[in-house]
Amino acid sequence: MYIGILHLTFAVLLAQSDAPGEPPAPGAGLSGPVVFKPVPATQPVGEVVPADEVIAAFLRTVESNTSYEKFAKDFVANLRAKPGDSDPKSFINLSLAVLSPKFGEALGLIEKEKPAKAVDALEPLADSDDAYLAVAAAQQAAAALVELEQFERCLALLNRVRKKHNPIARFTLAADHLQFMLGYCQVHTLDYDGAQATLEDFLKRFPAAPERLRVTAVQIVTELSRRTPRKLGDVHDLMNSARRQISHGETGQPVREKQERAIAMLEDLIKEAEDQEKSNNQNNSSGGKGDQPNQNQPGGGAKQSALPGGSDKDAVLRQTRARPGDTWGKMPPKEREQVLQSIQKQFPSRYRELLEQYYRELSKDQPAP
Repeated sequence: MYIGILHLTFAVLLAQSDAPGEPPAPGAGLSGPVVFKPVPATQPVGEVVPADEVIAAFLRTVESNTSYEKFAKDFVANLRAKPGDSDPKSFINLSLAVLSPKFGEALGLIEKEKPAKAVDALEPLADSDDAYLAVAAAQQAAAALVELEQFERCLALLNRVRKKHNPIARFTLAADHLQFMLGYCQVHTLDYDGAQATLEDFLKRFPAAPERLRVTAVQIVTELSRRTPRKLGDVHDLMNSARRQISHGETGQPVREKQERAIAMLEDLIKEAEDQEKSNNQNNSSGGKGDQPNQNQPGGGAKQSALPGGSDKDAVLRQTRARPGDTWGKMPPKEREQVLQSIQKQFPSRYRELLEQYYRELSKDQPAP
């Protein structure tokens, strides 16, 4: 529910990133000394540094790095001498593609639309001691991982680089993209509070970020601010996240825990629905015809679970069910369909597949008829 808001195509973001060198020492930039302020905990990527200061610090590290070939250094110097021929936001990436052949090869894989191979080439570079290269590689790899929907892997990568090269905004001209991807991965890995804080900070600190990112961030923050914990939205997110991880070959304990949490929540919601229905039936019996319960009342609570027309067969289905899933595997397909139709009366239709999967999971441990 919350993590299904929008899935962006991040290929368009790949033209922005950063480059190599040791962390810049304070010194004269193009417009004066480079001064870095402390990083408040509320700023995941650090305070943004002006573009000309980032580039000046990058040029100093390139010049002082003895591992770079002279022709590569000359290329970077000439590229910067012709700013009209190069977008400042792509300058560091273009420079890195020459300075680091492996980084250049990884960018080539992205251009060829081979994101999985590109990630495999970029992740080792993201662990580099060279801050500019590491941050640049992390951004490119993160964009590819988001495209592949490998959010856990993406989040782990971003957190490693943030910890090692803090604040990473010193080494990139794409701090807005990095912070957005961090929040986007957090919401997909069900860190709702972290995602809301990251994206709210993103909206405050990056008013000039691309509109597609800001619109998506606003939508996610809005959804999260309206979220009611332990309702169907959380169940859907848990099952969807587990299903996505399984599709990537992940079947370990974290995935099983998500499935178990989803089933436990769903059991609670079904119990809540049954208790509410019982209470409504008692009120109707004691109060005569009275007002009927409002089936459209918001709040994620229970609605009527009766089949249309309130047939005797529906009453039997409710009364004979000792526990969800106890007899699911023994039911004829027609009766199973009737139960699902009954459930649809109290839950939105998009949860039908989820609920059916839940019943099947419970029925696995039931003895054969």
